[in-house]
Amino acid sequence: MARFQGIDLRSVLQDAFSDDLINEAALTTGLIKRWRVFRPVILFWALMGSILGGSCSGIAAVKTEYEGLSGHKVGKAAFYRHFDRAMVEFLRSLFAHACAKVFPPATTPPLLRKFTQTVLQDSTILRLRAKLAKLWPGAGMPAAAKVNVIVKAGGGGAFRVRVTKGTRAEVKFTPITRLLKGGLLIFDLGYQSLKNFARIEDKGGFFLTRLKDNLLPTIARSNLVHRGAAIELAGQPLREVLDRLRRARLDVIVAIKFKVAGRWQTREWRVVGLRNEETGEYHLYLTNIPTDRLTAEEIGQAYAYRWEIERLFAEMKGIYRLGSWAVTRDESVLVGVYADLIAWALTRRLRNAVLTVEEAAAPLLGALAAPFMRWGKVIATHIREIVAAVVQHRRLPRSPSGLIREQVRDPNRGRVPLAGRTRRISRNARVMPRVA
Repeated sequence: MARFQGIDLRSVLQDAFSDDLINEAALTTGLIKRWRVFRPVILFWALMGSILGGSCSGIAAVKTEYEGLSGHKVGKAAFYRHFDRAMVEFLRSLFAHACAKVFPPATTPPLLRKFTQTVLQDSTILRLRAKLAKLWPGAGMPAAAKVNVIVKAGGGGAFRVRVTKGTRAEVKFTPITRLLKGGLLIFDLGYQSLKNFARIEDKGGFFLTRLKDNLLPTIARSNLVHRGAAIELAGQPLREVLDRLRRARLDVIVAIKFKVAGRWQTREWRVVGLRNEETGEYHLYLTNIPTDRLTAEEIGQAYAYRWEIERLFAEMKGIYRLGSWAVTRDESVLVGVYADLIAWALTRRLRNAVLTVEEAAAPLLGALAAPFMRWGKVIATHIREIVAAVVQHRRLPRSPSGLIREQVRDPNRGRVPLAGRTRRISRNARVMPRVA
């Protein structure tokens, strides 16, 4: 195998966010009006360094990082006043650039290539200080913000991000646009709205979600043919036949009646049930994907990709400390959120640069070989050195990319899980005679 050639990670970051881009965004959004001591380029990289370094708990941490990069002290009041509405617009514009230019392209899994695109939708709640309750009311807590994220399946970037008050219903975030034509939208139970499902179908798109317990559809017909004395399903309520079924999978068309704009309408959609061997219960999925496009087993596999966005939230809250800013101003809340989103784009750009080199070993390309959580912890130990080189426009004396590639390797890849080892041991264990 050819020897790995180090990657200039400083150039990777500069190509993603050049000094000219950052300065232009600062002037356009009004973050700066005249060139003085304050440097928006240093402020931007101070934000990224503190977040990716895992030490950003608020504006004070950013100020410390800024002073270290600029080499001089700044007044607290002078620094804090920059975290205003102009700063929010500054970061929002840079995040829009990240969505268009920085995020690496998604690697569409073979199963999902039957759709023009596949997007995953979910939300996370950020608990805020009680002083923000009037501006950011929360559900079940005094103050909270809700971050709704739609990402492209296959490790892609953001499709759309919205930050709202914590009481906003999740069904109001569902995108109903022409971009969904031929595409698949996968989401959780909180986004279940029959009216939205009908609108997605009318736009030529497809949806996939779990079936809510309070939805009681009637089976119109079965998509499967069973041999022997199979239970007749047509015309029966779905919930009533589940307890009597023993088959491994259920694939039926159900009729669902609901009201839209004061008028009742009935739609026929597909319900797929996959039986859990351990509990005996069915995992039920509601979709309009036809049987000739995805089988019942493939429906379950497609829905499993929704965990990509769950892992994303775990990564951002755990490593990059999303929502941990101890602030009491409305603008500072949004600054923290958009800074974290930009840091997410940067870390994906760095990961793509290190792990997609031709000389890279094939196991590194797998998600299990370089998990995102492990990647975030490794990059935190190197990011300040890289950011300092970006600000000072100097090359690193030694590229850390080779070391990073070795550190992100998952040492547990291929290891049999504990549950599997326990079953194997118990199966092969000898039965010891009982001692009298």
